[in-house]
Amino acid sequence: MEREIWDCFSDTSNSRRSSPEDAGVGCGGWRNEYVAKWEVGEPILLWTSGDQRYEDILFGVLDNLAPVLGIEFATAPSRRRADILAFLGLPRDGTKLEGLKCNNAAGCAAFDINSNGTIGSAKLVVWPPTASLDEKGFEHMIHSVVLHELLHVLTGMLHRHHDRTSVMSYDSLDYKTLSATDSALLRILTHPLVEPKMKFHEIRELVVFEDELVDPPIDPEMSVRQVLRRTHAELMDAGSARYEINGGWPGCNLRFDKAAYEFGELRPRAPRWVHYADEKDDFYMIRSTSREVPLQFWVELIGRWRLVPGNIVQQGVSFRDSFSNPLGMLSSINIYASDDDLEVISQEDGRMVLRVSMEGADVRAGWSRKTLLDVEMEIDVEEFTIDRYTMMWTLDPEDENVCKDYRIEAQLVDYGAKFELPEEILSRQPRSN
Repeated sequence: MEREIWDCFSDTSNSRRSSPEDAGVGCGGWRNEYVAKWEVGEPILLWTSGDQRYEDILFGVLDNLAPVLGIEFATAPSRRRADILAFLGLPRDGTKLEGLKCNNAAGCAAFDINSNGTIGSAKLVVWPPTASLDEKGFEHMIHSVVLHELLHVLTGMLHRHHDRTSVMSYDSLDYKTLSATDSALLRILTHPLVEPKMKFHEIRELVVFEDELVDPPIDPEMSVRQVLRRTHAELMDAGSARYEINGGWPGCNLRFDKAAYEFGELRPRAPRWVHYADEKDDFYMIRSTSREVPLQFWVELIGRWRLVPGNIVQQGVSFRDSFSNPLGMLSSINIYASDDDLEVISQEDGRMVLRVSMEGADVRAGWSRKTLLDVEMEIDVEEFTIDRYTMMWTLDPEDENVCKDYRIEAQLVDYGAKFELPEEILSRQPRSN
């Protein structure tokens, strides 16, 4: 195996939490200084309660996980005889369910480890989404949450927040598949020579590193999906980015040119802080962590930054962040695009030029009956930065007087530059944000 995979697997640097609020653990996501596994040889008995749609998704995920984890599953004849209890799609009533305290999360899980290192019993809950979703979005989200919670109870893995390609990170997208690192870690855990309660130094004695082999294997080329996943993670890790952009609404003859576009305080799908400036307009836009709080728009007037109604700003500016940001672009592609939607135009000298044409996107445009997205981007596949991108949104609004297309061309200026709000704006932000 690769040394960096072993270093991650054996990292328990933060397995002992300093406080109940400390949700992070080492790179491998382990709770203890040893591994925990289900006993091999007998199928794990599962009991479910709740919505049939969720149950269908859960058993589909289990079908995919079973060969990866080397374990078998069966339906428990009764709740009392079950190894795992799964509560699926039940109403969020604000109370504890079976001791699982996660009403504000998408789901949660708990498992018990026996004195011999085997996982003895577990339970999980998957709540209904708090946001309204179409059928495709609903299936995708529930699949992702089910996969995340099942990995908790089947492997003893906690969260791997630092790795934003992982399905076990809060800061990744809602992926339906394991990342390359997730899979590599699970290959070690599920190896037949790795037994419950083995300590990491004992497992190390079984390991041979690739660079110790006389004829080491050639590293496989990353797939397009892996490149896109890593590119999203690298942007999140950078924390901010700057692009020079131009674009607008071609069908309505509305344009902006040579604008500076800067964003920071990144979340997986969108930035919280945005700064847009061209020769005519200069404003900051701030998203709250709460969906109940509207966007803030700040404009400099008479030497001071002032909070102004968003409709006033947007009426005078053709730029729209939700249709311009590469986070929204990457989340749309990573979540909604099929393999048939992806086309590699060229790949040489450490650069990949990728074209994507797809229907549906991770951008809310409820006023449009259909959303088509066409993208061409150039990715540095060594640094995983997006050096340039062009996005074209084609919309189908019910109102014939609404613009039907939006286009943006962007050229990278900088990744990771510190994004600072003017003190006048920062001092007016709620502390909870």
